[in-house]
Amino acid sequence: MRFLDVFRPVMRLLPETTTPDRRIPFNERMVWTATCLFMFMVMGEIRLYGMGKGSTVDPFYWLRTLMGSQQGSLRELGVAPVLTAGMIMQFLYGSRLISADLSRKEDRALFQGAQKVVVVLVALVQASLLVGAGAFGPISAIGGLNAGLLVGQMVISSIAVMSMDELLQKGYGFGATGINTFIAMSVCEQILSSGLSFKTIDVGRGPEKEGVVLALFQLTFRDGISGLKEAMFRSGAGNIITLLATVFIFALVNYFQVFRVELPVKHVKARSHAGMYPIKLFYTGGMPIIIYATCLANAYLLSQILYAMFPEMKVIGFLGKWEYSEFTGLARPIAGLAYYFSPPQSTVSIFTDPINLIIFVSSVPISCGIASRMWLNVSGTGARDIARQLKDQQMTMRGYRDSTVISVLDKYITPCAVVGGVVVGAIAVTGELLGAVGSGAGIILAVTTIYQNFETMYKEGGIPPELAAALF
Repeated sequence: MRFLDVFRPVMRLLPETTTPDRRIPFNERMVWTATCLFMFMVMGEIRLYGMGKGSTVDPFYWLRTLMGSQQGSLRELGVAPVLTAGMIMQFLYGSRLISADLSRKEDRALFQGAQKVVVVLVALVQASLLVGAGAFGPISAIGGLNAGLLVGQMVISSIAVMSMDELLQKGYGFGATGINTFIAMSVCEQILSSGLSFKTIDVGRGPEKEGVVLALFQLTFRDGISGLKEAMFRSGAGNIITLLATVFIFALVNYFQVFRVELPVKHVKARSHAGMYPIKLFYTGGMPIIIYATCLANAYLLSQILYAMFPEMKVIGFLGKWEYSEFTGLARPIAGLAYYFSPPQSTVSIFTDPINLIIFVSSVPISCGIASRMWLNVSGTGARDIARQLKDQQMTMRGYRDSTVISVLDKYITPCAVVGGVVVGAIAVTGELLGAVGSGAGIILAVTTIYQNFETMYKEGGIPPELAAALF
């Protein structure tokens, strides 16, 4: 019996979306996509039942944008369980640790079913760790029943997110993966909220609008030049500088998005049937930063749990020492690996602890480059896989023998994947240091996902050629 067969009994208990037996019309796919996005957004507004009162610890604060997460809501775990489970299964398959032939329908269904079971297990572990860490109040205060209810709500919500992701993946909506679409929506939601929120806040200077654009007009009309300066550089809320940084990162990602190499291909039999096969600089899209952020989120959570349990152990302190703010409920790393792999916590800390800056600035691009290279091996997008796809479509590269196609493709695909991953990491670091709304990594995911969805819509005939020419 194969390892995957162990999951068969449990797979039957989980919801499954059948592959459509017809081509879903463009308008219907739009409706399904909008419905899933709306449901994901609503989940962020429904509070978890059973939370304690007062401030709570938030281990995921620094990475919530990349997880599409909303603290204290049904989106508490966001897409983290689905991402983590997907990475685990892809790694096991790519490393040949599990036996499966994904070209066979039965094995593919078994693999996908096993991945769903892993999603539930990961959600159960992450939810239990959050509750155990006191993210919703001490267990002694909220009680065992409420603790169990909190875990149950987060697991069920993760199953709902998994089902919506599967719905979009199987062709009912747009997007090769619903997870990226959900993250993109979360980033755009955060940017719009930062710029146009009507919420009134008071950070010690009197009442003012939370939205940057609204605050600009309010403070300028109220206080003149000093108000304009305040809107540009205010602390405790978004300001014009962070909004401009966000626009800059958007422009930077769009600039690199169009970089590509086009290789000439032709049909084996119909010689007149020829075209170009594009290999983008962002060949692996936003996956490198997703992999990096997912690993970091799980490492942060584990580090905080271990430090809370064994604060005196040197090994645990080496992994990360954490300081909790009673006012905000946030935890921030103050020493150890967790500290050095985190962005500088203030402008002053850049000069007082340059080692933190150097490690952070160098580790993210390097990690993303490595993650991008590894993703080629486990995702079926490497040179050998692309050569096989071309052969199945009876296509070959113009000017090259069939025996050399793999080496020619590899000459372009691998460098594009690695360099693209490094560029993605560098842009993410730039966004973090400039304080861009939604974080640099979040903006990268939003832009690449929206761009990919526009490409799909164009192929479906849903975008006018004039607009497509401007975009592509």
